Order: sequence, then structure tokens, then C-alpha cells
Amino acid sequence: MKNNAFLYVDVDGTLLKWPGPTPGLRNDGTPEINKDLIKQLRKWKERTNGYIIVWSGNGKTHADWAVDFMGIEDLPDFVLGKPNIFIDDTYEWIDTRPKYNPDIRL
Repeated sequence: MKNNAFLYVDVDGTLLKWPGPTPGLRNDGTPEINKDLIKQLRKWKERTNGYIIVWSGNGKTHADWAVDFMGIEDLPDFVLGKPNIFIDDTYEWIDTRPKYNPDIRL
């Protein structure tokens, strides 16, 4: 029986390290698998019997691809895209998407 421990882990920049100039983003090239973190996740899951949720800001399709690429299909209980709006018990809408400010010029 599972307990109520939930661990959410990001794909890009966390489970996968992409070579290139921008850490945490998908750059060009073949990603490096963070094998040390995967070992720790396996230990955590065995110790806690909790849930592991793999998510990606690049969407569920990318998260599914990453799980397959890493060969860890047995590890996550759920694979999701990153939530960009959620409602907490404070009944507030919390929007995690970057805000557009028309006054800022790049």
C-alpha cells in the first residue's frame, strides 16, 4: 500500500542535463542522464513507498519521451506536464507561467 509521500521531479536540467549555453533548458545535442539522482529516487521510493511524479515544462509528451530515453519506465507512478495554473486550499488561482510585461523591451 502506498503512503502519502509525493515527490515531483522535473525532467530538463534535473533528470536530464542538456549540453549547451542555457542550463535547465533543452539545448542541442544528446542529453546526459542524471544517474546519481535516479539512484537516489529509487532509494527514496523503496524507503518511503511513496509516489514519484515526473513532470516537464515542455509537456507530457516530452516527459514520456524522457522516461523512455532514460529507461526508467518502472520508476514514476505518474508522468505529467508542468502545471501552469493550480488552485490551492486558499482558493487562490496560482499562475506559474512567466508574465508578459509590454513595457519591457528586449
